[in-house]
Amino acid sequence: MSLVLRPFLAAALAVSALAGPARAEGGWWDSEPQQVPFEKVLADPGAYRDVGFILTLQFTEKRTLFNPYFTAFSPDSYVNFAAWPDGAELWDREQYVKPYAFFFLAKGDPFVPSLKDLPRRTRIRCRAVVRSIFRGEPWIEVRSVSLQPEAVSAETVKAGFLGMQAFDRGDLDEALKQFEAALATNPGAGPSASLWSRIAHVHWKRHDLPRAREALGKCLAENPAYPPAVSLKESMDAAEERLLAVPVPNLPGKAPPEKPVEPAARPLNEERPAA
Repeated sequence: MSLVLRPFLAAALAVSALAGPARAEGGWWDSEPQQVPFEKVLADPGAYRDVGFILTLQFTEKRTLFNPYFTAFSPDSYVNFAAWPDGAELWDREQYVKPYAFFFLAKGDPFVPSLKDLPRRTRIRCRAVVRSIFRGEPWIEVRSVSLQPEAVSAETVKAGFLGMQAFDRGDLDEALKQFEAALATNPGAGPSASLWSRIAHVHWKRHDLPRAREALGKCLAENPAYPPAVSLKESMDAAEERLLAVPVPNLPGKAPPEKPVEPAARPLNEERPAA
């Protein structure tokens, strides 16, 4: 190589190294964020750190939970709110009183004024990213919010609650009736998944495996990561494996009736005894 060209080549390589690797347009980093069940984010928050995704939530209320020392969020720059996952069963008191509290929206976002009067159970679609993980829990920055036309109705919550009560006391017919009523009044895909899971549990308790499988399939089609449905599927699969492993006894067939023994025929020339 010419001694004259060497300095220019070295300079070009240095500039290239400082600029970093070239990125082609249209790669995975330019793709649209994907809809993700919130259960997946909770199960592995590290996989979503600084990675954009979309969540559908049910709004709970505006709150003031901050920890600026250990997380990226401070009350000077963000508004905090709580929300239920889209698949939360709001007719279950344990889930109702424990919404997820670590969602944060920048104060300059145009949606911030709407948070004050936003009704509970309003379904919202959020573009989000995990910014911090504290004590194993993701602290999520919401970068845009859009309202969804559906909302879980009071009728759905009431029917779901009555269905749970009936299920707990062993009245499976009434439980099925109420869960189906809740499903009929419920417009949201997320809560529908939980109701299909409840219906599958009822059929499973009634030993109706085909209907349980059908309801479970509808649940998992809407939310493949819904924990109660995943657990029920594992139980069903294990039960079927146990049934297939049981050897079928080879029952002997019914023996044919014995034929009466006929006396042997005498030869024609045999002398008969004298009378």
